Amino acid sequence: MATPPFDISMVFGIVFAVIIMTIFLLPLLLGVAVCASVVSYLIGKVPDKRAQAILPVAIALIFIAGYTPIDNFFRNAVAGNELLWSIQSLSMLFQIPFIIIVAMGAITLFPLVREHLTLTRPWFAIVAASVVAADYINIRNFMISMMHGPYPTEISNFLGTSLLEIVFQSCIFLSAMILSAAVFGVILFLQHAGSLVAAHRDRRGILICIVISLLILLPAAGVGGLAVFFRLVLQKLPGRILQIVVATGAVLVLALAGIVLSGISGMGSVVDLTILTMVIMALAVLVPFLYFFPVSGNDRDAVILLAGAVAADIVLSLLAVTLDLGERLTADPVSILTFASGGMVFAGCIFCAGLYIVTHQKNFPVSPGSDEVP
Repeated sequence: MATPPFDISMVFGIVFAVIIMTIFLLPLLLGVAVCASVVSYLIGKVPDKRAQAILPVAIALIFIAGYTPIDNFFRNAVAGNELLWSIQSLSMLFQIPFIIIVAMGAITLFPLVREHLTLTRPWFAIVAASVVAADYINIRNFMISMMHGPYPTEISNFLGTSLLEIVFQSCIFLSAMILSAAVFGVILFLQHAGSLVAAHRDRRGILICIVISLLILLPAAGVGGLAVFFRLVLQKLPGRILQIVVATGAVLVLALAGIVLSGISGMGSVVDLTILTMVIMALAVLVPFLYFFPVSGNDRDAVILLAGAVAADIVLSLLAVTLDLGERLTADPVSILTFASGGMVFAGCIFCAGLYIVTHQKNFPVSPGSDEVP
């Protein structure tokens, strides 16, 4: 089947619709941000580090397992009072289970990056991550319901909640985790970029242009953010070979999982395969980076990683469209691994060029403290 012609008006229409929906969802997004910030602050007061790591997941599991009875409780509480039912703003009560699940997903991975953030108020990162995650998940669910209708729930129950509902809410929690990790990665990248241009007189203008570029280049920027985050996590493993093996193995396992999930009828409307594809591509482009930059000890390495990941993802997507190779999101195992391998190749070329430039360029401006491991 031939690829349909590129329609710029359709792109602007989609962007406009997303902006309108985001504005409409603003109260809900703020509710998620407030919930995530408050719970993160309270969990931070717990002295046991293991308890801090477990509590967000435990809270999410409680609301996932009891999603339907908890949702019914709030609806019955409001429905029993005509005055409360007439107050439209109280409809937010119906979203409390969703708000808490997304908020817990947004803060679960925050401890991994907290000590690496140089923000004067680290909770800004939680607000950004929770808002992005909630916005994406809501828009995605709305589009799925418009195209496929509500997903079936006629499956045996657990604690009053259907098993498919549990799977659906669990996927929302995991999606929030992954999207938040991408946001954290982008924030880390901006910190490193800010350090590199700290001495430049137009530092603020450069950073604003970078942020605008990342917004324009979505979702490739999400792949780059995830690559930066995964690199931070994999650095905790000893040795470059082990890091590369883990990243490559994760690509194969996730690709196999995508194949299995795609083969289940109707599962595409429950599991967000787009998020899964982002994770696969982020890990794929990270593999050559770990080879060329075994010890990431300065700011420019993080910048090269995100820029290379974004460039590789864009090039791969353009080739797929131009050559009519199909989409990266596919149930075909050969296609999944082919696109992932292509991401490794393109990213490897870009990282190799970046390594050559920074190695041979003299008088490269390095700000104080840039040799510190992020």
